[in-house]
Amino acid sequence: MSSSGFFAAALSLSGFDFTKHSISPDEIQGGGPPKDRIPAILDPQFIPAREATFLADDDELIGVVESGVAKAYPLRILTWHEVSMIAS
Repeated sequence: MSSSGFFAAALSLSGFDFTKHSISPDEIQGGGPPKDRIPAILDPQFIPAREATFLADDDELIGVVESGVAKAYPLRILTWHEVSMIAS
């Protein structure tokens, strides 16, 4: 199957209406890392805030306190690893 034929088949299975578009579907190309190539955070290392010299003063963090232990998760790092914080 050609790449355009594969793309057309994927569009039809998605359930979205792609009949109206400003860019021809034949011109759309994949990008970014391939599947499973973004490194997972399996064993995160925590350091004291004073040692986190890789952070800037204006970096955004998510703070969590559990059982009296506070931890901060830099959004820049979570975003790099494609960790999303979506409320359920």
